[in-house]
Amino acid sequence: MVTIGIPVFNCPKGLITKCLNSILSQTFSDIEILIVNDCCSDDTMQYVQKIIRNHQLKDKIRIVNHTQNAGIAEARNTILKEAKGQYLFLMDSDDTIVENAIEVLYNQAKAYKAEAVWGSVSGTIADKNEKKLFFQHPNMVFSNKDELGTYAFGDSNRHFLNTVWNILLNMDFLKAYNFRFDSSGYCDDYIFVHKIIPQISKAVLLSTITYNYLIREGSISHHTENGTIPSKYIKDQVIANNILKNYCKTLKQKSFYGGYCLRIYKESFFTAYTMVKKNELYDIPFSKSAIKQAISPIDSMLSTIKIKMHRKENLFFCILGNLPRFLIPPILKLLYKYRK
Repeated sequence: MVTIGIPVFNCPKGLITKCLNSILSQTFSDIEILIVNDCCSDDTMQYVQKIIRNHQLKDKIRIVNHTQNAGIAEARNTILKEAKGQYLFLMDSDDTIVENAIEVLYNQAKAYKAEAVWGSVSGTIADKNEKKLFFQHPNMVFSNKDELGTYAFGDSNRHFLNTVWNILLNMDFLKAYNFRFDSSGYCDDYIFVHKIIPQISKAVLLSTITYNYLIREGSISHHTENGTIPSKYIKDQVIANNILKNYCKTLKQKSFYGGYCLRIYKESFFTAYTMVKKNELYDIPFSKSAIKQAISPIDSMLSTIKIKMHRKENLFFCILGNLPRFLIPPILKLLYKYRK
């Protein structure tokens, strides 16, 4: 059985309706639909109840209600705790899946005994009803330890989606490592994906489109109030990067360790650069100390010199993170300008 887990909090009627209808029309029948109501303060759950009340698959649907709003990370943790399926598929409540999505992913998981199967993603631009390719994987099968990690992190320029939706995950695998979502604002899926990939031995990537993501153009403007940007969003990213910097240290025996560190260093660099570039727009401007913390080194210089993969790049970022704080903002601007 596959558990399809959806955290729900104040989702527009039209979007939650499309989401649930896409699940209820799946060609794969052995599913449970697990909805976590993260204490909605509007009538979202009334629409959900209306959709499922008389549906022929209503017995496959479970609703778990939080007693207070805990955020998406805790809603996803509730799904991990409550899921009864052998496999788990997470969705966002404003997205949809194609009619045979679960069937396609499940068949690949069974065929290759995979711990994780990724499908590809199309995107629909909000308010335009315009669909386009969002992200497409190559068709690949990974059958040995560290193969997926080497693919994901070996090439520093390779992009790998930092999202937890559209992955079919083996629940025994998740339980074996006791994976949970870190409560770090909107970055919980970024952390989760970067924690599970290094531990996966068997995985499948598919070029087949299985998921449709709702693209909210200029989303940062949605969070702008009175011409300022809440600093919380950048603080969440700094926290997430620092969590993964600590996690890096558990991966020193992995062949892709240097590539993993470099990926986190790059994320940290762009976070710090954004802090510098847009500092006058934030509701609470960032101090030089906060910017320095955003690019803090993963490990000591001595340990960094011992890295095999991407040693020079990692050493560069380690030195950058050890510079005096007053030097970091101008150097970040200069480096970004000539980053290519």
